[in-house]
Amino acid sequence: MKFTITFSTLLITTGFLFSQNNTTDQAVQMIEKSIKAQGGKDFLKNIKTLYSNSETVMDGRNVKWVTKEMAPNKGSFEIVYQGRVVYQSFYDGKTGYDVVNGQKTIADKDEVKDKVYRKHIMNSLDYIDPTLY
Repeated sequence: MKFTITFSTLLITTGFLFSQNNTTDQAVQMIEKSIKAQGGKDFLKNIKTLYSNSETVMDGRNVKWVTKEMAPNKGSFEIVYQGRVVYQSFYDGKTGYDVVNGQKTIADKDEVKDKVYRKHIMNSLDYIDPTLY
């Protein structure tokens, strides 16, 4: 009886292990297809800067969201409300900073812990890089 229970447990555990690897392989394949659809790895690796400026209306007033990124892992984000910057955060490759009401403070390490490992502007390239995880 003990052998049967041990053998059954071993089979179930082995099945879970193989299903996790299969799921991981499928996820990587999906990301690689996405990369190919966006122009391929070489094209995405050549993107060294990214600038986006979006605008919304909040309480009848314009609000801009400005994101700037540079490879390997530098960038900033700011919120512009009625023509003035009300919030800014940036990461210089080692330390994160927040600026609110003109007061610059060092950002909480938990807020920027994922930025340390970024090599590329396009996250999908980092998802398939096994050296990062």
